[in-house]
Amino acid sequence: MSIRRFRIWIVLAALAAGTGCGRNNSPPGTPTRPEADGARPILIGFSMGGIRMERWQKDEQIIVQRAQELGARIISLSANENPDLQNDQAENLLIQGVDVLLVVPHSAEKSAVIVERAHQAGIPVVAYDRIIRNCPLDYYVSFNSETVGEYQARGVLDHLDLSRTNRLAYIGGSPVDNNSHLLKQGTLNVLGPGLADGSLVLALDTFTTDWSAQNAYLDMQRFLEGGGNVDGVIAANDATASGVIQALHEFGRTNLPVSGQDAERSACRRILAGTQTLTVYKPLRRLGHAAVDVAIRAARGQPVQTNVAVHNGYHDVPSILLESIPVTRDNLAETVIRDGFHSHEAVFGTPPPPP
Repeated sequence: MSIRRFRIWIVLAALAAGTGCGRNNSPPGTPTRPEADGARPILIGFSMGGIRMERWQKDEQIIVQRAQELGARIISLSANENPDLQNDQAENLLIQGVDVLLVVPHSAEKSAVIVERAHQAGIPVVAYDRIIRNCPLDYYVSFNSETVGEYQARGVLDHLDLSRTNRLAYIGGSPVDNNSHLLKQGTLNVLGPGLADGSLVLALDTFTTDWSAQNAYLDMQRFLEGGGNVDGVIAANDATASGVIQALHEFGRTNLPVSGQDAERSACRRILAGTQTLTVYKPLRRLGHAAVDVAIRAARGQPVQTNVAVHNGYHDVPSILLESIPVTRDNLAETVIRDGFHSHEAVFGTPPPPP
């Protein structure tokens, strides 16, 4: 039997004590608690492609907590980066009678089966962070990945001598994740003029299976062993950045600008140490809250407020795209620390200064 991570969260909010009149002070578009309108609790099926990376564990915690706040129940399953297992797990969630599926697809294409099966059962599907392509997906909630890619590229270029030709490496994300291609498009938006006039050269350009730090390390190691040379590295996330930095240091390249994303604690520490130049902070609490709110409203057949339509190869998907924040040593304390994403002590190694 293959080892799989199978985690089930059943979350029930406690009923408020007492009765009486009151007002719903939730923002517009926020679903009310079931006890507030007499509806039964919504059962959300949360299908995750994997939770190996730090950020996905945070996402899961935030979503479970938000569901609890709104009186929903959740069954959460992780497929360990196996798209076929994820499809099977999603079908199992449907059999268990979920009212809505919230899906982080490992494969943008293969997960279309999940949407098809859900619709056959009359269940809506909300894609979380990563879109599901070529299917009648109901909703999509994410960050603007193209903008993230632009931040990553600018973060590296800002640390180069642009009066001369610079050789760059692009270490992308998983090729089966649509976000990887959006990130790269954002990066090319910034690099395009330099690539066109020859002042920038992509000496290494590759995607990274499963967003794996080890795979990124091996790609960079092979490039350097073959005599390759770069002036900066645009890495698609903090995991790939960590693998790249390890390989660079083994070859004595300790002062190159390297970008990432996700504001992982280890990346924040590397930024303080000067080995990573930039990460991109994506406020996961806002994302998780928006996704659960959309899922509950979709399950109840209520209107959902979106801010953009994203074409997934089949149709324009009603979507909510949030903004991210580039993070360097200069604004680390004012972003990830102030928001409580990481504690001051976890990143800086010391308690916060007194107010």
